[in-house]
Amino acid sequence: MNTFKHKSLYAALAGLGALGATGVAQAVSVNHDGLGQVLIYPYYTVRTVPTGLVGSDAAYNSLLSVVNSTASVKAVKVRFLEGKNSREVLDFNLYLSAKDVWTTAIIPTTDGAGIFTADKSCTVPTVSSSSASPTQFVNFAYTGSNDDKGGTSLDRTREGYVEIIEMADYAAGTSTHTAATHVSGVPPCTLSALTAPTADNNALPGAGGLFGSMTLVNVLKGEDFGYDPTALDGFSTTKLWFPEGDVRPTLAFVNPKTSVVVSGFNVWVTTGYTGERKSEESCVEAEDSGEILMRGAPIAAASVVHLSAHAKTENVRFAASRYIVDGIVGGAFNTNGEGIDDMLLALVSKLSENDTVQEIATGGPIA
Repeated sequence: MNTFKHKSLYAALAGLGALGATGVAQAVSVNHDGLGQVLIYPYYTVRTVPTGLVGSDAAYNSLLSVVNSTASVKAVKVRFLEGKNSREVLDFNLYLSAKDVWTTAIIPTTDGAGIFTADKSCTVPTVSSSSASPTQFVNFAYTGSNDDKGGTSLDRTREGYVEIIEMADYAAGTSTHTAATHVSGVPPCTLSALTAPTADNNALPGAGGLFGSMTLVNVLKGEDFGYDPTALDGFSTTKLWFPEGDVRPTLAFVNPKTSVVVSGFNVWVTTGYTGERKSEESCVEAEDSGEILMRGAPIAAASVVHLSAHAKTENVRFAASRYIVDGIVGGAFNTNGEGIDDMLLALVSKLSENDTVQEIATGGPIA
């Protein structure tokens, strides 16, 4: 467990557009203070880059943190997705104490990537604490009957993105709260209290308050890039607890299926499908999450390039709900989805001195 001192990040909403959204009682939206029920970390990498020395390459490590800023114990689903076609490579359940900070490092392995953590917060299944033997990313979601024609190598796991979705809060006095609460820096992590049926029976709807960070560091290159994840608030009014090994919840589990987007003086309120969940309808359900990341924000990129200074610009595009709209529901995969934000995940544009970039998404898939 790591504890933190909360820094005030709250800012007053301004503009008539924000006022226009006040009539919506519950709707998913991007929280620009960085606090929410869902955190989306758009990029991780353990790729190697040349150091400038003959025969010497250096790999990045990606260092992730998630913080529970509230006084409640929380259960969250942590999901890692690879960068070529948004296929899941690892997930587990994480239990956070009140005011808890959990950290992990994504590191390269012989064939792909994996994670380890020195943190004591409870994970089910247990995440490795050894950098020499990390919990390895897997390729089950894009091999065999799940083959998406994007290649079956574990090399695909070396870059991608991360989702953290709040599943539940736990009240003091419940066995799950006790199992996840640190005592002298270490929680009991009583497995029976953190798994079905107890963890499900004790679960309450999550109340948000998560934030985090990601740092991409390459020691040998002397490079360090940091960013904050995108936070979605108002994601669900119901508990979303699912056991370890279950791919749920996903971004399709918005409840109610209503999104609010504010851009200047414009307010968009969209209500999605509210009936029985079916694979072909998951696109609509995911749209409430995807839409708030896309609506009113054309995609454009500026570049800084100077060959003599060895400067270049790399732009990353990712599709947060691609694995849903492509048909990954209940373990079934297909590759003919037409997603609302069906851009190539982790599309890196390496610009030459004369290149310019002006990529505009006006809604719908990009061909």
